[in-house]
Amino acid sequence: MLNRCLSTLGVAVLLLVSCGSPEATQSTASQAPNYSAAQTSAENEKKWYEGGDLHRASIGQWKAATYENRLATSADMVANIKQFSSIEAMKSAAEELEQCVSKAAEGAQAEQQVSEVAAACALLLGYR
Repeated sequence: MLNRCLSTLGVAVLLLVSCGSPEATQSTASQAPNYSAAQTSAENEKKWYEGGDLHRASIGQWKAATYENRLATSADMVANIKQFSSIEAMKSAAEELEQCVSKAAEGAQAEQQVSEVAAACALLLGYR
């Protein structure tokens, strides 16, 4: 049973780290369509799930980051683990993961990797 749990944890860490790979986090500005100047400010606003860059961060960096960055990173992580029926369900899962990682970070070493803590949280929360 322990081997199965450790194996599952290893897969979860691999999935969480891979969502922060350079290929996955590169700016897509060069691929973005050229919008006209008439584009509204609402269209220019960043979505809650955009801009997360803490995939390979340490717990110390997680603690220093904004809530928005932690939430967007958590969204990337849960999206790589599980399929969701709606954006609201994904946001709820991302919020749960952010809270779990942030709570665990209170007692964690500053050098520990966010991906390790997030993988443990994902297992505890039942995201498989």
